[in-house]
Amino acid sequence: MEKNLVGYCGVYCRKCDYYTGSLREAARRLLTFVERHGELRKAAEMEGMEYDTFARFLRWLSTSELCLGCRAGGGWEECPIRRCAVEKGVEGCYACPEYPCTLYEEHPQFREFVETIKAVGLDKYIEESLR
Repeated sequence: MEKNLVGYCGVYCRKCDYYTGSLREAARRLLTFVERHGELRKAAEMEGMEYDTFARFLRWLSTSELCLGCRAGGGWEECPIRRCAVEKGVEGCYACPEYPCTLYEEHPQFREFVETIKAVGLDKYIEESLR
């Protein structure tokens, strides 16, 4: 079961802000401040920022569904890492003979997860992540 909560990129879902809902909650809190403080509109405009677009994004993020994990059909459907792993038939980048590849040049934030799994193994990675 826990192995299914490790994304193709190596992220352990139980630690992921999309899975836990902490990103959604942060967006809700920020949206409360944005809506409460109308003066932010003027400040944003003075800085050349699009206030309405930002507020619309926060509304969307604050009402988004919790991610179920990419192996359960959650997450970003167009994720290039997931798409690549599925096409290659590998459990994740940590099991791909072509790793590291250009995807990790484009998404370096995931490299640490994959490197850790490769170094200690998937079971140990999960065990250490649960601490």
